[in-house]
Amino acid sequence: MDQRFEKILKDAMCKPDQELCDTVWCAICKKQSNNDKANLLSYSLLGLLSLSSFIFIVKDIPSKFSGSGFYEYTSLLSSDWSVVSANWKELTLSITESLPLASITISLFLLFIMFISMSRAAHRFKNQLLTA
Repeated sequence: MDQRFEKILKDAMCKPDQELCDTVWCAICKKQSNNDKANLLSYSLLGLLSLSSFIFIVKDIPSKFSGSGFYEYTSLLSSDWSVVSANWKELTLSITESLPLASITISLFLLFIMFISMSRAAHRFKNQLLTA
């Protein structure tokens, strides 16, 4: 009785269709490839946008430095040391206040975004080359 039951179960066991498995696997690979292409495109665009914004910000920083009087305060450092050492607190605060911190912060943030997006784009490009 056990042998007949075992034979019935072996005969009834479904064997997967090989074409169906291949079709499903190809669909999964195609979906992954499409996702990699979309991610590569989005990271590349984000990197290029942040690079272009970074260039505009960097072009604007020297004018902000000169407009804030930063160069005048730093030129006082090369003047008479007795005056600088007597008024070092005021000079330090003046230099700190004259820094265009917003522009520097934005440029560093854009630089960080550009490096991260280019790194991820390179990783996606490497994945596409390995799966192709």
